[in-house]
Amino acid sequence: MPSNEFIVGVYGQWGSGKSTILNFVEHSLEEKENSPIITWFNPWWFSGESDLIEKFFAQLGAGLDTGGEYDELRDKLSKLADGLSRVPLSTITGIPSGRILGWVSDTIQSENPDLEGLKEEISDALRELDQQIVVFIDDIDRLTESEIRQMFRLVKAVADFPNITYVLAFDQEVVIDALDGEQGGGNGREYLHKIIQLPQHVPIPAEDSLHHFFTERLEGIVQDADVIFDENTWQSVYQRGIQPFIHTPRDAVRLANAVDNSYQALGRDANFIDIVGLEALHIFHNPAYEKIRSNPSRYTADIRSGRNPDDEEYSELWEHLDEDEQDIEPLQVLLRYLFPKVKTGSLTLGFQFSRDHDTYRKTRRVCHPEVFPYYFRQTIPKGELPVGEIESALELTDDANKFANRLRELASRKTESSRSMAHTFLSQLSNYTDDIRNEEEVVKSFLIAGDELIKTDPSRNTLDDGNRGYLLRLTFELLDSRPKGENFELLREAIQQGDSPYFTTYLLGVLLQEHGKYGGDEIREEDRKLAMDQLEELKQDIVILIEDKASENTLLETPNLYLVLNRWDEWADSEKPTQWAEELTEDTEGLLTFVRIFVKEGRYSAAGSPQQIVEYIDPRDIEPFIDTTEIENQFEDLDRGELDEDGQKLIELFEKGQELINEGKDPSSLEVWVFGERR
Repeated sequence: MPSNEFIVGVYGQWGSGKSTILNFVEHSLEEKENSPIITWFNPWWFSGESDLIEKFFAQLGAGLDTGGEYDELRDKLSKLADGLSRVPLSTITGIPSGRILGWVSDTIQSENPDLEGLKEEISDALRELDQQIVVFIDDIDRLTESEIRQMFRLVKAVADFPNITYVLAFDQEVVIDALDGEQGGGNGREYLHKIIQLPQHVPIPAEDSLHHFFTERLEGIVQDADVIFDENTWQSVYQRGIQPFIHTPRDAVRLANAVDNSYQALGRDANFIDIVGLEALHIFHNPAYEKIRSNPSRYTADIRSGRNPDDEEYSELWEHLDEDEQDIEPLQVLLRYLFPKVKTGSLTLGFQFSRDHDTYRKTRRVCHPEVFPYYFRQTIPKGELPVGEIESALELTDDANKFANRLRELASRKTESSRSMAHTFLSQLSNYTDDIRNEEEVVKSFLIAGDELIKTDPSRNTLDDGNRGYLLRLTFELLDSRPKGENFELLREAIQQGDSPYFTTYLLGVLLQEHGKYGGDEIREEDRKLAMDQLEELKQDIVILIEDKASENTLLETPNLYLVLNRWDEWADSEKPTQWAEELTEDTEGLLTFVRIFVKEGRYSAAGSPQQIVEYIDPRDIEPFIDTTEIENQFEDLDRGELDEDGQKLIELFEKGQELINEGKDPSSLEVWVFGERR
């Protein structure tokens, strides 16, 4: 150690590892036989010139031992700090220390104004100490330019004591810019060169070493072998869109820590590459990140939009960069991967991605509008199913009853949209058909729990068919994935084991439409899922199911019972449908219940008015079961004052339907009910 003041400079970019080097040096010094007194001073913790001086000397004194000469030295350091804190440190620039202290002594009121003598006493005491003193000063480059200049004045002109070595860590270019103009020379580099006696540059890390440093931390984060991760995509996106942003170990640590936080919050409910990419965007290009966060509809995929994404301009995402900055291309690569809608000109990406909307959702891509909130809220949006819960349900697809029970359980859980979790699950199940263990069991489960699912999430309009639409589509997908000749036996077994008269009836009706029945367009024989003779056999299986429900007195629980009754009457070769209706309508309550089955709902909206729901009934729909004249007579005999409002309204609907028939109008037409005549 030198006997006079000695100043070492450790140069490196912010985050390059300067603090780590200081820690290593400290550890090495502490291991020596006659280790020096070591103290740290971090100037950016303090603000103001007097605060800087006072805290510096306080920290220096705190590092000394206690007792005897140390206590006396500490007291002198405190007095010197008190005296110096009373004048602006900025006045000290370039003045030799003796002249400074003499001037200070003349301009302040103090019990001991001889600060020059006080400093000499401190210097003598330090020379007589058996130990050297090392002062580590870190994070100088985090100060303002004014504070950086003050820090160097303090070290060079005020605290230039013997037997003290200063080790200063900072970004050289930042400090040089701040020192420009000191001593009137305007050359911060030369000024710094005069102060630093031993400059040491932090070695620039090799690209491979940073790569391994970062990726090893990612491997430590991901312990789940089933994480959503495509290696080929990762290599391209990482090498061209993420790695170019990682210049220092601090960059690697910051990004790894951010990824760790997001992954702990989301895990497998988000795409791991998207987590890393989005966190890189957040840390290194936050202006672009904020634009995307605040306007998701502009950047996420939209299957309903007819616009060509190449028709839009997205340069606002890199406008915070200069045109010649090297980060532009990596940023564009990253943006193009995360949000395929983003136009990046003629840039060759080096990787392929699907534009399929369902694939985006299955793979939990941030570009899917329903998945987007996962990443930005760091939680699963209410109403969405975590991947683990989807997989848990798929594990039951080799047992129809167990899977049906899981669907029922999901149907019992409502979401913010008033739909159930079953609706959410069914909407995504097409993405997981490859993970279904037994397709036959899943089809059977639909015919077991179908009516309950449809009742929970009914059709709302022609664009939202509720669970019925998903069940029908999924059933057809599963049938189409199997050998055609096996579908009949599967459906027959499913109907016989099933418990859903409505969905079964509806499904068979759609299959009959392939033969031109029920208003359907007849398709080619080779494209039909079942032959007509097979469908005729299934009709009888459905009739048996309906009649079992009727005998169990549970048929009234069936959703859309109107269709079921009509198909029962049409397909049954017996009087059982009319017998069931007659037994039900023997009392007033049963009569009202039966008539209510045939009430329909229609929607219309007048100009400038909100949509309205209209109930209407065509009494002719009831005639296959009961003579409507008898119903009229029963209604006439009722004391309507004893009926509730719903019962009175039902009778009025029936009577109006009869009036329309008598007037020669069609009561099956919503227009007649709304406008009084068919248009």
